[in-house]
Amino acid sequence: MKRGTRHHHLIPEPDRKLLYTFLIIGTILATAVFLYPTAKSEPKVEQASVAPTEEPAQSFTASFVIYTNGTRREFTDPKYHNTSGDLFIDASSPHTIRVREEGRVWSDFFNTLPMQVTPTCLTTGTDQQFCTNATHLLKFFINGTEDQNALEQEIRAGDILLISYGPKNDPEIPSQLSTAPKPQL
Repeated sequence: MKRGTRHHHLIPEPDRKLLYTFLIIGTILATAVFLYPTAKSEPKVEQASVAPTEEPAQSFTASFVIYTNGTRREFTDPKYHNTSGDLFIDASSPHTIRVREEGRVWSDFFNTLPMQVTPTCLTTGTDQQFCTNATHLLKFFINGTEDQNALEQEIRAGDILLISYGPKNDPEIPSQLSTAPKPQL
């Protein structure tokens, strides 16, 4: 052979073509096995889709209102809206709770919001605190009846919760109760 030529292959030309053909076919088969290992062995399962506007059968509403020292708290800020998939308020009715899962209690709802409510203290979304002390109380009413354990009560269709912070014998409670929106059943 002459120097400078590149015709010094160890495998003859016809055998090289056959080797390349086997390598290409092998690569294609290996790729198919790795990418689709269970394509024939697993049956296809169709998943039912639920339209986002459909409400589950057990869906219902309840409402709430919160007063601090006679001032009604509003929940129109978007940070309060749609914070949970199964227990939430939205912009169209920020005092109406949409409940999509039965068995949820009032504390579950308040835990979805950027605020804190305990039996003795309310911390608003703007970090204002209203805690029971010697002259003021944090009171809870479900459907007009005072219930200091309201946070642990199950939310039921049509329930109305009033949380009121004010003087121990607050004369405004009856008018506050009347301002709570009536939930649509």
